[in-house]
Amino acid sequence: DNWHPRFFINLGTRDRMNKRDLMDFICSHAKLKPSEIGHVELQSSHSFFEVDAKVSRKIASNFKNIVLKGGRELRVNRDN
Repeated sequence: DNWHPRFFINLGTRDRMNKRDLMDFICSHAKLKPSEIGHVELQSSHSFFEVDAKVSRKIASNFKNIVLKGGRELRVNRDN
């Protein structure tokens, strides 16, 4: 099972995100293919997502210094 790395992201349904939007956002910013993203769990103010273990380093390096609408800084942290 390569879907071990689970990440927290401070985007959720109140940001008008659905599962597809969040996957597109992650793929675009982390330069991943949709097939490299596993389970996605959306909550109101944040979400969790899993990625293939082989690409987990791309998450930390590609989600730095991103500011969201309204001036909020994007936070992406390893959850496990």
